[in-house]
Amino acid sequence: VERYRVQLGRGGDERPYAEVTVWTRVGDRLHHTAGAGRGPVEAFDRALREALEPTYPEIAEIRLTDFAVRILDGEAGTAATTRVWIEHRRKGPSATEHAWGTVGASDNVIEASRRALVDGLEYGLSLSLSRVPAAS
Repeated sequence: VERYRVQLGRGGDERPYAEVTVWTRVGDRLHHTAGAGRGPVEAFDRALREALEPTYPEIAEIRLTDFAVRILDGEAGTAATTRVWIEHRRKGPSATEHAWGTVGASDNVIEASRRALVDGLEYGLSLSLSRVPAAS
């Protein structure tokens, strides 16, 4: 992710929403994609998948299954460091599930979430790509 923009709001129906726009480099191409969701993590996940899926269709096998936020230095109030933990899962070649967790930390909860999300997707793709046989 080279850069991103997050917009949060509430629609006419009083329900919150988030829109995330990302500029992601995949190989030598810069992709400009957007995603929407109930919150910024869901919107970020959708925007990243839109950028990555044409090159890495294996990303469809990876799903976000858990998300947790913890404040590390509560004394700092709203400037506290936030730690985000995200769990992803994917089905393996024999229908077994593989799960992994990644962590991001920042004094900005959206940036901490981005770090954990990107690391989780990168790790999941590395697992998927490592099981692809080499071309002969």
